[in-house]
Amino acid sequence: MAALPDDAILDDTRRHAIENADHPKRSGLIVQRISQAIREQNWVAVALEFLIVVSGVVIGFQITAWNQLQAERKQGETNLALIVQEIRNHQDGARASMRAAKSILKNVRTVRLGAENPEYARANPQEFMQAVYKSQFPSFSPFAHVVYEGLESSGGIALINRPEDVALIRDHYRALGRLNEIYEIGGWGAYEN
Repeated sequence: MAALPDDAILDDTRRHAIENADHPKRSGLIVQRISQAIREQNWVAVALEFLIVVSGVVIGFQITAWNQLQAERKQGETNLALIVQEIRNHQDGARASMRAAKSILKNVRTVRLGAENPEYARANPQEFMQAVYKSQFPSFSPFAHVVYEGLESSGGIALINRPEDVALIRDHYRALGRLNEIYEIGGWGAYEN
């Protein structure tokens, strides 16, 4: 069997690359096509290739910006949903606090009645002592604002689309902060009179 010439041994891919090296229009590299057009002083081809490259870059930036905007919108919606859930938890906590406050106030009234009328305390000693015990231990927990604080500190609050929503959220948490201060100092007496 006769030996094959060297070029017959080359695979199709290498042979194609070698054949197309001198033909920039068939080559896939824009840089090669531009440099060939410059050498040939084909300024229309240079301008066209340059326009294609610039257009591709601009379109790429626009797509990236659009994707970023979409991601920020979605994150803003997620942030708003987290805040809404935390505010709903505040509402539930406020209802529980109101029930506890009413119970404490009822017990305080019972203690006051027993203090003003010793006969009542002697006639209902168990109820009176339970009222004394229960009126001493208010169990109010400060409202959590972990989600809000996290979003404020990370800048995530700015991703919420509507500025009026952000303003309402901030107002809510300012009022919540004042209420938490009252809980911390046990200042419920300010609301009794």
